Amino acid sequence: MTTIVFDNEDIRIQVPGIQIIGLSPAIPGKKRNKVEIPGKDYDYDFGNNYKTNFNITVDFKIIATYITNEETGEEVLEYSVLDGFNQLSTFLDHDEAKDFVIDEFTGKAQVYDSVETDYNQVKNVLSGSITFECWKEEEEVVE
Repeated sequence: MTTIVFDNEDIRIQVPGIQIIGLSPAIPGKKRNKVEIPGKDYDYDFGNNYKTNFNITVDFKIIATYITNEETGEEVLEYSVLDGFNQLSTFLDHDEAKDFVIDEFTGKAQVYDSVETDYNQVKNVLSGSITFECWKEEEEVVE
């Protein structure tokens, strides 16, 4: 199960009914530093460090959640898809980069672009994608 923590808040706790259905890339890409070697048919790639700036796209869906009414035994709406969408908007809305943890990556991130969504009214499901612009802060060297 993918863990996403943004500004020290877990997305699954803050956004009712959200399910993470995709993530790309799983890890940041690597830097390339190709050097042409005279007399060889190929370049040598010295780059093997992970990039410090990259994007992570998270595909999600939000479904309505229901609870059982104790008196009647009927299922009643607890959180609508709109409630979940409003919570997601609040969760992502920051003026500056925030601490970001997604699985093994820890760094900073911000959402600059709009969140693309598609609402299926028949199924009462909202699906979409969020692109986090991420970077790893430089680690201080202690001597």
